[in-house]
Amino acid sequence: MKKAVILIILVMILLCACGSEPIKAECDVITIRPYSTVIEKGLFTTKTERIDYIEYTYQYDGKMRIDTVKTGYLKIGNETKVLVEDGDGYLIDNLVLSLEDYKELYGLN
Repeated sequence: MKKAVILIILVMILLCACGSEPIKAECDVITIRPYSTVIEKGLFTTKTERIDYIEYTYQYDGKMRIDTVKTGYLKIGNETKVLVEDGDGYLIDNLVLSLEDYKELYGLN
């Protein structure tokens, strides 16, 4: 019984590890739009929490895609781009803003 369980786990690990490598690409950002949401919490006293987001669009694999990122998770780099990692059944994209675009977006001069 123990050998069968170990064999099954070993086969599962090997099958998961033998998948194809994800495709990594850089895409140009088409639009960027900041927005905020306000959440009120509490039963007797309400606390207000403001969450800032950036909505962006880009074109990948012949399709227009739209996504959002919380401002706290934003990455700053040399140029504005979207880093896309496309694997088997999943698509991960990360927005990288240049410092100039970040300043322009939030009105910091």
